[in-house]
Amino acid sequence: MSNKNKLGDIDTMKQWFGFALLVPVVLIFVSALSTPSAAQRGFDRQSGDRVCFYTDKNFRGDSFCANLGESRRNVGDRFNDQISSIRIFGRAEVTVFEDENFGGARRTYKRDIPNLLDWNDKITSFQVSMGERGGRSGDERRNREPQNGACFYVDENFGGQSLCLNSGENLPNVGEGFNDRISSIRIFGKARVIVYTDEGFRGRGQEFDRDVRNLGSLNDQITSVRVR
Repeated sequence: MSNKNKLGDIDTMKQWFGFALLVPVVLIFVSALSTPSAAQRGFDRQSGDRVCFYTDKNFRGDSFCANLGESRRNVGDRFNDQISSIRIFGRAEVTVFEDENFGGARRTYKRDIPNLLDWNDKITSFQVSMGERGGRSGDERRNREPQNGACFYVDENFGGQSLCLNSGENLPNVGEGFNDRISSIRIFGKARVIVYTDEGFRGRGQEFDRDVRNLGSLNDQITSVRVR
């Protein structure tokens, strides 16, 4: 075989070798582009009680997340009337509003919504609250009682389903499971509680720094709470 042919064979082998090395890199790059929200979903799954909003269906596109008790009067220009899907984690649920300042039509979601359908591109404000999955009883409830915080009960004398919060947690809406259903409150540690008759910490308010077995005139009237 001539030297010229040998050189041609070596060049061909180099080309094939380079191509073989390039293919896996290209495949990895294409895979990353085809699933832009995969990393986000992995992060979301470890985030506990929270809600994440996405500009595209099936939890894709730009996104942001809100923790339990968080609310926004306006989601901002980037997301206003742009949200198309919602993911819900842990005990959270979310009430969305068509207008800013929690106005206009509303809807509450308790599970993942890959396509908002009639609510697609309509959300302007929202409130994240504790869902019914947060209420427990018996030994489970006692295990959840905070060292410094408060528990809210749907029955007098600390009975029925409960919602427990640590000091520093606020709920602009306690959720359908507890809204206008709270009848008694237990205080733990040095915590103080302020309860309100309307969502967003509005309406009639009253502060408590000790257990309340019967809320009296506030029985079945509480919608939002602050625990300090």
